[in-house]
Amino acid sequence: KFDLFPSGTSTARIESWVMRAAQKNGVDVRQVIVVSAQTGLGVERLWEVIEARAKSRPLVVVGMANVGKSSVLNCLIKASDTDMEHSFTTSPYPGTTLGAYSIMLPGRGMTIIDTPGLLGSHRLQDRVCAKSVRDIMPRERIRARVYQLQAGQTLFLGGLARLDFVSGEDQPFVVYAANALRVHRTKLQNADALYEEHVGGLLTPPCEHCDEDLRGLLPKKMGFKDGRPLDVVIPGLGFIRLSGKAVDLRVHVPKGIEIAVRPALISK
Repeated sequence: KFDLFPSGTSTARIESWVMRAAQKNGVDVRQVIVVSAQTGLGVERLWEVIEARAKSRPLVVVGMANVGKSSVLNCLIKASDTDMEHSFTTSPYPGTTLGAYSIMLPGRGMTIIDTPGLLGSHRLQDRVCAKSVRDIMPRERIRARVYQLQAGQTLFLGGLARLDFVSGEDQPFVVYAANALRVHRTKLQNADALYEEHVGGLLTPPCEHCDEDLRGLLPKKMGFKDGRPLDVVIPGLGFIRLSGKAVDLRVHVPKGIEIAVRPALISK
């Protein structure tokens, strides 16, 4: 889904970052290829690599639900020049692929197998209702939203996450999330009352159809010294780019959502 990244994002930087992240987590990666099923970016290159390495062996595609596996596979079928009319089912909702589904490519001697997306509870997109999935899943190129904050201010990302700027010099915070997701700025001293009064309304998702356990945000203290820009990642929702200046934060998310910190993925 590289078409969702802000314009000007370097594919080489993303490929390098993914390679490092995979190696850090003990995954033996041969190659990283950035693709977009929407624009066709990288699909021809991906097909050439697969054809050269798989030969007659079956190609099995695995991954988390709703990351675009089936859409990429449909692009690969077109790239294979087999004039096939069959395709894999796609949907914006997790769990659409219910069982392993295979397609034989005529004249290629290769079978492509699509598998059900892995489901978990560590991403907010896996926890919200079907309606709210559409609110937090980007459907167009993400626009970076820059907020110049002072200590004592708070940002709400809908009602699913909250960032408190506790102390530090005035500095920018850049939000990368679905353009449809409302970001609300307020004073830290008013944040608790605002959340209690407006969660599910002004601060949505969660909506009335989401699980109640998404409405209790738990705080986590986070402090950073002067250094390089960092991303505070809220799985399944988005990330907030920090400037690299020293800062003390409290980040609030629902129970079971593990906040991550990484070197800034986008350089500007």
